[in-house]
Amino acid sequence: MENQHEQFNKFFKGKLSKYEASEFIDWLSTSEGEEFLQTEIIKEWLNNEEVEEWDSTSTWNEVKAKADNQRFLTEINHNHTTPKPDPEVIKRYWQFGEKSIYIRFSIAAAMALLIVCSAVYQMLFVSAPVELAESFATVVKSTTAGQKLRFYLPDSTLVILNAESKIEYTNNFVGGRNVNLSGEGFFEVAHDSLRPFTVHANELNVTALGTSFNVKAFANEEKTSVALLTGKVIVDDDRSRNSVFLTPGQQAEVSINQMGITKSFIENPEVLDWRKGVLFFRQNSLEEVAYALERWYGVEINIQGESKSLSFNGSFNDENLQNVLKLLSLSGGFEFKIEKKVVTIDLRKIRGANP
Repeated sequence: MENQHEQFNKFFKGKLSKYEASEFIDWLSTSEGEEFLQTEIIKEWLNNEEVEEWDSTSTWNEVKAKADNQRFLTEINHNHTTPKPDPEVIKRYWQFGEKSIYIRFSIAAAMALLIVCSAVYQMLFVSAPVELAESFATVVKSTTAGQKLRFYLPDSTLVILNAESKIEYTNNFVGGRNVNLSGEGFFEVAHDSLRPFTVHANELNVTALGTSFNVKAFANEEKTSVALLTGKVIVDDDRSRNSVFLTPGQQAEVSINQMGITKSFIENPEVLDWRKGVLFFRQNSLEEVAYALERWYGVEINIQGESKSLSFNGSFNDENLQNVLKLLSLSGGFEFKIEKKVVTIDLRKIRGANP
């Protein structure tokens, strides 16, 4: 076992593992452990100073000798004799004096301390397993198609989840401010200079102190992207082991088809307005539009016919699905039909060319 003083300090600072704490308590219960506690406290009172090294035999002999002197004086009084005691004995008695009380107290204190250690161990590792489990429990928040979620994390960071997205983090951020994201989320991070905030999304790790940014990491999309609105972030790519710093107005992207991080300026900041209820398209293919509509409105879209490289532009602020499809059909020339939660887009009788 390492130095007993270090073990003792680590125990009360909560730096021992459950196994180490149990092992330390078991050692304190041995004769060596009890002697360690008793001797240390007695030595403190006798010398009035801290002692890093101690010899148990010499210490107990010293205590015993002083106790014998006290018993010798007691016997004199009981026998009503008046011999002149050895001055050295008297001197040793008065040196012992009040500290004899403290020795008896210290032994009791050592035993009490052992009981306290056991009680702390019981509280931390035995009596409160539920509380410990809850502290390390994983919190999961998710959205389904057609749903968005706005909430605050334990550190007061604002999160807005887009549809079909999920976020995971440990309860009360035990172990640090780390979250795992799949899908799309906007983060307005509460500032804490001592605890960085990190979002793990696919291959990317986005780290900030206090800032606002958007992360898009849908499993069925080719690209994972980070767009920064305020503050600064560092973006790490696990796959290529590259890192880039972003300043407001910049974005970083990684693609499953190429290595490394691409850093650029945000060309269309409107794409971040989804959190305000705005659906934005800029040169998006019909397949991309269909997927976005499925996620946004919680529907299933079937495309009949070939899209012939159609692309779409548009911005829709809290519009219903019927109106969005009408406007898109004017641009794409297709017909559509809505039956409950199923949408059919028919390209077989396209009504004109793509503008």
